[in-house]
Amino acid sequence: MLPDTRYFERYACAQLKDLSAEYAALCCADRPDLQDAQGRIGIEVTRAMRENRKDALAFYREISGRAETVEDPAAEGLILHAAKKKIDLLARGEYAAFDKYGLYIFSAYDLTRDALARLLGYFYLMQRNNQKKYSVLFINEVQKVYLCDPATQTFLARTVTQAQQTRYEKKRPGAEPPRFFMIFEGAPAFAPGNIF
Repeated sequence: MLPDTRYFERYACAQLKDLSAEYAALCCADRPDLQDAQGRIGIEVTRAMRENRKDALAFYREISGRAETVEDPAAEGLILHAAKKKIDLLARGEYAAFDKYGLYIFSAYDLTRDALARLLGYFYLMQRNNQKKYSVLFINEVQKVYLCDPATQTFLARTVTQAQQTRYEKKRPGAEPPRFFMIFEGAPAFAPGNIF
């Protein structure tokens, strides 16, 4: 059976609608994955995890509220790899036109505050010379989501309760878990005046 390629997009959309009224009109689309009809914001959703079935299933159990967090010293590199792919797509004009762009990264692994600060610095450097840039970065660690402003390299952490995880999980049609994951990518925090 083919994987449910919209699973993470629907989850991210439900969570963003909870975070701010700014995202209330988001709907699932393509290039980027989440869009509002007014063309104000387009958000690309991706994942950062190792490319194997065991890690994918462990991440699915965690995101559906059935397991604890996983730590991996390579998390930073996995997130940067995922972000770089999406930064390059945006720079090449692969996405529809929006007033601003966001990147939402699901991370199968938790980051330390120092790692998050380094990530924001690298993220800023990777896109600083591009005409089109991601102005907001979300990194979902399942129990926590970081809302980040890459330009100011500031972030805000929001706790995600198990009840919220379950609600986001159930908001997707068909409540059947994907049989396998297409694992490619996955990113953190934000500036209060710029995002909310």
